[in-house]
Amino acid sequence: MIREGTGSLAAGLRVLVHPSRPCRRCAPCRAGAAELCEAARIRGRDLPGTAAEVVAVDRQEVTVLPDGLDDGIAVGTLGAYVAPVAVLEGPEPGRSKSAVVTDVDGDVGLAAAHVLARAGWEVVVLGRDPERRTAAGQVGALVGVDSSAHPHFSDATLDVTQGKGAALVVDTTGSEEVVAEALRGRALQGRVVLLGDGPERVAVPVGLSLERPLATSSHAFLPAARFLVEGPAPAALVREEISMGALGGVEAGTVDGVVVVRVGSEGLVETSDEVM
Repeated sequence: MIREGTGSLAAGLRVLVHPSRPCRRCAPCRAGAAELCEAARIRGRDLPGTAAEVVAVDRQEVTVLPDGLDDGIAVGTLGAYVAPVAVLEGPEPGRSKSAVVTDVDGDVGLAAAHVLARAGWEVVVLGRDPERRTAAGQVGALVGVDSSAHPHFSDATLDVTQGKGAALVVDTTGSEEVVAEALRGRALQGRVVLLGDGPERVAVPVGLSLERPLATSSHAFLPAARFLVEGPAPAALVREEISMGALGGVEAGTVDGVVVVRVGSEGLVETSDEVM
């Protein structure tokens, strides 16, 4: 919450402080792609003050949170939705409405399934954890496939689509084998979206476009926040306790002073410097 504001940031506004600070000097920053900064500093790892009651940040380092977004969702869930909303939310699907998300065991994959289902896609999700597949079904996924028991999961995609295949493949695994199997159940035309570190080489059949959105701008936090105001995230993505260091790409316990934020029924109620 803003203690002392400036310009459009009035005192009392709820804001999200971005997890990293770009250098604004490297080539990507000068080209307007600060989200790809080569020397970004991570809060809780490179930047101190994340456990303080008051911290000073630049205006471009915060996003004003919309009314109706719970504090706990903003801290613990919003980050998983930034890339899926930025890349996948848009016009309703055409005649071929089937999409495959290759890994809902991960947060970004589960968020992607949620975004696609709300947009009107018929979503087939893959995952080893039955609770995560159930969570995907609760937000609109049509079919959940146990990828540990069914390595040739594209057969399920073809069954669901009556042999037409999926017009959209979203991969978050980064596995060349998983992407290749997903493409076996693809439609003749469509998109392949690699969210995260995808394989370097992907043999994409003629008629499909390959997209590698490496990162998304800090401005994408607000559309993701608005998405979550319109409908709740699955319970599997809502956490009562989260390591801010982990949010910045640091494994908890690897850096001194990892910040732990505990969320209660009344919002953010406690911070500590204990390492998990």
